[in-house]
Amino acid sequence: MPNNRAEISTALVPLDQSDGLMVEQQTEWHESFTDFETENRYLVYDPGGQPVYVAEEEGGGILRMLTRSLMNSARPFTMHMFSVDGQPVGTMRRPFRFYFHRLEVFDEDGDHVGTVQKRWSVLRRKYALLDPQGEPVFEVVGPLLKPWTFDIFDGEHQIGRICKRWSGLGREILTDADAFGVEYAEDLEVEAKQMLLATVFLIDFLHFENR
Repeated sequence: MPNNRAEISTALVPLDQSDGLMVEQQTEWHESFTDFETENRYLVYDPGGQPVYVAEEEGGGILRMLTRSLMNSARPFTMHMFSVDGQPVGTMRRPFRFYFHRLEVFDEDGDHVGTVQKRWSVLRRKYALLDPQGEPVFEVVGPLLKPWTFDIFDGEHQIGRICKRWSGLGREILTDADAFGVEYAEDLEVEAKQMLLATVFLIDFLHFENR
């Protein structure tokens, strides 16, 4: 899917011009000593190590606080993403599912970009990335013997990879903070890159959130 979009918002330029990003969950030290689960928050960096986006799980009242603490990584959520100067970039919504988890992705104007859908697989972790009409665009597959790696395919061709990265002994043991790298072809449509970035968040919730 080459990039045919004539104009994009200023906030999307770092995503549009990149061939990869790093996503780092912000450390929640107090969760190391209590069962209180706070809203997830992530910083997104460009290949040069400069922060370009902030993604924040939507907060709320007592009900949402209880939902986070009781359901933990299985909880439904809404996450908003902004540029570092506060411009809206998009929204991600995860409805509650026992199985076949999914994440709906919307752009800065609220238009549906697509869906990240977990697929049934016995030995591998598989996700389908669907366009707004529900047609498959990419597939993300986690190999059996590489628990921290997820390969991105366009048909038979691998076009990128999502990898969980070591974030330090203290962070790995004491917190649920994670760091990921996502790589892809630079000439992909910016909407496709949004979908791949959203996939990182769903993977973190489903495979690495619980300790």
